[in-house]
Amino acid sequence: MSCLGEMIKTLRRARDLSLQEVADAAEISKAHVWDLERGKSTNPTIETLCKLGGALKTDVSLLCSAAIVDQGSQ
Repeated sequence: MSCLGEMIKTLRRARDLSLQEVADAAEISKAHVWDLERGKSTNPTIETLCKLGGALKTDVSLLCSAAIVDQGSQ
């Protein structure tokens, strides 16, 4: 699993949100959230990260940092 995926999953679970709730709040597909969590989608746009930050009520810089770590490990 990717660093970003682990972070999304941890934040989602800590806030007791379902994949669908996060997807709806972020206005992205549930499949995309699922793919990000599993590390199947590895290059999210900054727009997607901003939407996820809002949906997960976290600073988008944390998500960006995790995404950068993932890019460096490829």
